[in-house]
Amino acid sequence: MLAALVAESETHGIRTLQAGIFPENRVSLRLHERLGFRRVGRRERIGQRDGRWRDTMLMERCGEAVGL
Repeated sequence: MLAALVAESETHGIRTLQAGIFPENRVSLRLHERLGFRRVGRRERIGQRDGRWRDTMLMERCGEAVGL
């Protein structure tokens, strides 16, 4: 599904995709990296899970289409 989103974003000229992922979710981090995302940084206490504020990794993918 994520690969389809990346392909559609390229088709429609969307320049940037971003994702926030909990740092311990290594599978999701690797999946995003395989699809061209890079780690931009860590955002502190930005996401809530189980009633607790958590850090997230900010991931970003910039479009590869010509002219972007």
